[in-house]
Amino acid sequence: GVVVALVSKSAIQEFSDQRTVDTLRSELTLPRCIPWDSPERRELAYIQSVGVIGELRRRGIAKELLQRSLAELRAKSPDLRAVALDLASYNQAAICCYEALGFKRLLERPEAYSGDGRRTHSALFYALLLDGEPGK
Repeated sequence: GVVVALVSKSAIQEFSDQRTVDTLRSELTLPRCIPWDSPERRELAYIQSVGVIGELRRRGIAKELLQRSLAELRAKSPDLRAVALDLASYNQAAICCYEALGFKRLLERPEAYSGDGRRTHSALFYALLLDGEPGK
């Protein structure tokens, strides 16, 4: 399995699309007062991808990978305040996994996943809010 996590503003901007950057800003950095003003800020991370090959799915591997990745993110970025991700609305197994780890759904973007000749699906935007959030 693999987890790809981006942990600086510059990495998120380089490897994510503008819609993701805009969502991070509107749903996390602005309303939750998470600093994101310079390229190397590390208070916000974005999980780009989580993958487990088919025959190994539904064995807890993704959850274990995520737990280890979150621990490493926190160890390397002690000022980390939130970890965000997007996923397709049909991916019930991933939704259950993320919610079991404490991620909360903040936004649904209808028809975010679409293409010629393909079904469209909503994107769900989730975030794990960590210690240090104002008002906690």
